[in-house]
Amino acid sequence: MRDRWRHRLITAGLLDCLDAAERDAVLAHEHAHLTGGHHWLRMTVACCAAVDPLLRRLPDLVETACERWADEHAAREPGQRRVLARALGKAALATLQNARDAGDAGSAAAGQDRPSPTACGFHHHAVAERMAVLLDAPPRATRVPATVLLTTSALTAAMIGSAVHAGTDYLALFH
Repeated sequence: MRDRWRHRLITAGLLDCLDAAERDAVLAHEHAHLTGGHHWLRMTVACCAAVDPLLRRLPDLVETACERWADEHAAREPGQRRVLARALGKAALATLQNARDAGDAGSAAAGQDRPSPTACGFHHHAVAERMAVLLDAPPRATRVPATVLLTTSALTAAMIGSAVHAGTDYLALFH
């Protein structure tokens, strides 16, 4: 079944401040969000955090992790890390410049909220840290040892079995 709702929206303000290579990097970043299903993950985490106050910080952490994942996915090809970092910086600067211009024009004092021309939230999600990581060497792939996987699987199976056994004992009380 084809998903009809996988579209990318990039504002004219963002397109104007980026060159062709940077636009391609941003599109690859946004495509990584779509293919990774980040919208579903973010929505699920937001719903969980709305119900459980102990999870109130989780949406921000997941948002940052999704952004970093999309950065790494978009920067897989050689040379793309630097291009994506440059695009990220330009977008953040354009967002800040627009916010300053909107403040100078007095629109904030008049109660008019003008969206940024980039309007993508590039001023959020630790832009400086993301740029620094992108300008470093790519992270090395790490392998999880088989013993860790087997131990985790065995513990999970034991916990599920214990929960099922306790549940059947609990249900037996009502018969």
